[in-house]
Amino acid sequence: MKYKTFLFDFDGTLVDSMPAYVSLMLRILDENNIKYESDIVKIITPLGYAGTAKYFRTLGITLSEEEIVARMNEYAYDEYAYNIPAKPNVISVLRKLRQSGCSLNVLTASPHKVLDPCLERLGISTFLKMCGRVMISRQQRQTLIYM
Repeated sequence: MKYKTFLFDFDGTLVDSMPAYVSLMLRILDENNIKYESDIVKIITPLGYAGTAKYFRTLGITLSEEEIVARMNEYAYDEYAYNIPAKPNVISVLRKLRQSGCSLNVLTASPHKVLDPCLERLGISTFLKMCGRVMISRQQRQTLIYM
């Protein structure tokens, strides 16, 4: 095999988290009886939790930004711990790469609080633990993290 080290993004590459992300964000708006446009997902996706909380306040949510983020984290934990699936073929590909002696690493903005239960539930952590995880707190739209 030509390459021996692999760096994977977590959300959207190893797991299919976008439907859960959309659901939890819209749930917060719905719980607060906030009307939103059809392009809301396009608007909030690049903002991260803090930016989305700030944006939600402009839509009329009366909770503080901190309370909104806390609710996002609560709902996200449940989704990651119990529902978010691995992308098709991820587990078998990781297994083959690991058996070939490859170093498998994760680049993610997701906090350990939601990342770890998801990795454990899916059985993915066994492929990644030996090499560790690269945790980056910058928004992934900032290309500096890829250099």
